[in-house]
Formats: sequence, structure tokens, C-alpha cells
Amino acid sequence: MKEALAAEDLTPQGLCIFAFHSIYPYYLTLINGGRFRWVRPKNGVIVQCPNPKDALEMKVFLSDTRDTVRVEVIGARGECLKGHKKGDIFILSPDTFKFCPKALDAFIPYLNLLAKGEKLPWTDKDCKPILKCPHSYCGNAEFLFEVI
Repeated sequence: MKEALAAEDLTPQGLCIFAFHSIYPYYLTLINGGRFRWVRPKNGVIVQCPNPKDALEMKVFLSDTRDTVRVEVIGARGECLKGHKKGDIFILSPDTFKFCPKALDAFIPYLNLLAKGEKLPWTDKDCKPILKCPHSYCGNAEFLFEVI
């Protein structure tokens, strides 16, 4: 079954793909029962997106249910390219993802290259880039990407 998704549909609630990439390791830690020794439980951890000019500061913390993480934008320098601003809230849980978050996190560096017009060495017969999910337990699904 082939399904097409636009780039903005890859992350929950239109969350910037780079903000997602910054948040994702903390999301995984929290939903799997981990904690951060430098943060009091339920206080959340502060994460910054990688944009050096217009960075967002986000507080990431576990919600009332174990599999749900809440992300609140607590500060913004400049203008976020996606329009995120202080006070924005994103809820991340397994049912908010339209695309596998593990695959997405692994693909972000490659998607950024494709968006800039770079070519990848892995293509199908029509020279469209193919990426394989690095997580073996999902059967190493292959994904075909097309930059429009």
C-alpha cells in the first residue's frame, strides 16, 4: 500500500520538523519511564530547536498518561519559520503520528538534503530516493521520497 504524505503532515499538529528532531529523544525517554536527573519529576526538561537565529525554547514533560508528552513553547527568539510562538502547545502520543516517528527522526538529515536539491545514492529505477527504516524490528520498511 502506498500512501503519500506532504512534509507538513509528517509531524503531529504541524510541529516544525527540526523542533521535532530536538524533542524526540526526550519524548522517547519519558514515554519509556526514563527521567532526567537534573530535572525534578513532572517539571519537564527544556529543549531548544537548532535554529541559531530564531530558536524556540520548549518545555517537554510527561502528561497524566504514560504515553503522552506535552510540549509547550516557553520562549522564542526571532520569528520561527513555521510560525510557532510562546504559548503554543503540542501533544505527542502514539496516535498523533501519521508517520512512524522513529523512521522520521532517522530520515530528517536526508530529507533536509533532498529539500536543498542534493541527491542520495539510494534510488529506485526512476531515480527517486529510497530510504530504509533503520529499525529492524519493523521489517526495515522502505520509503520512497519525492521532492515536489
